[in-house]
Amino acid sequence: MASDLRHLLFYAMVNGETGAGSHGRGSRLGDGSLVAAEHGGGRVAVRGYWGGIPNEWAVRTAGGITGPSGIALSGNTLFISDDRPWPGTGADSAFDASDYTRWIDKGSQRPFGEVWECRVHDGQCTPVLVGSHLRHPSEIAEEKPGGRLFMAESDSKEVRWTIFEKSPAGNWFQAGALGSVSAAGVILPPFMGVAVDQSRGYVYAAGPKSLYVLSPEHGMLGRMVFEERVTGVAYYHQAVYLVAGHRLCRITMGTPAPDTACATGSGN
Repeated sequence: MASDLRHLLFYAMVNGETGAGSHGRGSRLGDGSLVAAEHGGGRVAVRGYWGGIPNEWAVRTAGGITGPSGIALSGNTLFISDDRPWPGTGADSAFDASDYTRWIDKGSQRPFGEVWECRVHDGQCTPVLVGSHLRHPSEIAEEKPGGRLFMAESDSKEVRWTIFEKSPAGNWFQAGALGSVSAAGVILPPFMGVAVDQSRGYVYAAGPKSLYVLSPEHGMLGRMVFEERVTGVAYYHQAVYLVAGHRLCRITMGTPAPDTACATGSGN
């Protein structure tokens, strides 16, 4: 079974349909180890042995990653989306608690989110900032080894799937978006998954009560609607696996009409 599918099963078992204060969010498996975004703990934990890092190692730096949400693995490199809690960094820290309360009452999002790159060398991993000023970043996925990054972010108005590209000089930058959908009047889950079919270039992403299919070249291609919130997403052998509420579903692709099967769990 592929690592992306195993990480989705882990997400379904641990997170279920938890609230905004959930401790864990995204997770990946690589080289026999679990790499988990412990959002409530403000760290990325590695359990097992991956990239020369021993059991129970964690990415945690002062003034750096404080609210990890999504994870992408690429060789010996971690990409981490950071759904930062208040007060953010830099100029954002000038806002006081009363201002924060007024902002929350308006139901909007301040752009505190960030994306980090963390390359493992000699068992050490120092996060380097890739992008900032993001709104509630969630899962992040790599197009292909050395390719673009796709990340879900959202605010009270929309869900947006942002693209990051690397320049010839080796610097990451935002390069538009795969697409966006309205989130007005919708209660979004704290985590929205993103998975990539690297053979065909399709991106499968969780959104407001739907699984969306997107393409870097053609934008929004379609969606499949569910009655419950869609959270975790994985792709494996021409099938999309997703968590919808407390159900783990499989959508078999490559047929005239996609075949969907779901199993119900007990949840949290």
